[in-house]
Amino acid sequence: CDFDGTITPTDVIDNVLQRFAGPEWETIEQQWLDGHIGSRECLSRQLALIKATPAELLAYFDSVEIDPDFPDFVDHVMGLGASIEVVSDGIEQGIARILSRNYVTLLPILANRLRQVDQDSWRIDFPYASDACRAASGNCKCKSTPRNKRVLVIGDGKSDMCVASTADFVFA
Repeated sequence: CDFDGTITPTDVIDNVLQRFAGPEWETIEQQWLDGHIGSRECLSRQLALIKATPAELLAYFDSVEIDPDFPDFVDHVMGLGASIEVVSDGIEQGIARILSRNYVTLLPILANRLRQVDQDSWRIDFPYASDACRAASGNCKCKSTPRNKRVLVIGDGKSDMCVASTADFVFA
């Protein structure tokens, strides 16, 4: 399941950029939307623009709401004996904090990781990237897809397109 705009009604990274980065993040976003750069380059350049303390970022993450039906959905899926993973081109720490605040814990989260450079500067690491990713995503969702299980994908973003093309079921 994707996170930004799927589990949450809004895009968490876009909101972080609107609050804590200068307006040049929007030019980089347009380059990505136009297909001139991949999301990995886009995210690297954008998140380097963030000027926020850890406390400011955590306070923002604490304000993010999720779909109120998501916790029940997770319980239902697990009750059926299926597994669910949050696979996102977003920020692992923010996703974990937002989900735990909403009583959704113990789900595997495969996402990019934010790293503090100094007091209020950041960079992003891509532990699930793949140079072979067709979307040049920070998190290649195809790379993390289990090969020996049926796969249902929930998401409709650019980072979901590759995995959606190979999934057994897609909700978008």
